[in-house]
Amino acid sequence: MTNPGEIQQIDKSLGRAIREARLQAGLSLDDLGKRIGRSATMVQRYESGLLAVSAGTAFIIAIELGCDISDFLKDSLGRDLDPMATSDEKNARTHDVLDLHLARKTASGSGMDQPPPPHAA
Repeated sequence: MTNPGEIQQIDKSLGRAIREARLQAGLSLDDLGKRIGRSATMVQRYESGLLAVSAGTAFIIAIELGCDISDFLKDSLGRDLDPMATSDEKNARTHDVLDLHLARKTASGSGMDQPPPPHAA
């Protein structure tokens, strides 16, 4: 059974991975916030682990940062949380979500007023 401390550690680990990817992409908190329709403060809270990132938001962040969601899914020990999936399978899931996200952006004009896409199976 997972305890609350372990969940908080996972949130912090996910936030650190998002921060590293954002910095590697050369984006500010404000830049990423605008891309995902959130404030810079909210992005900072995601990155610090103070606010849990939903799966849908994590997918959108990965897409906007040009990486794969699986890059974020490492636990605090660096283990892949989806070890059975191949890189091709992980990339295919991300591309399915990207297609849905782009379709919503196109339909709405910006995508900022649309909720994040559901988790692709």
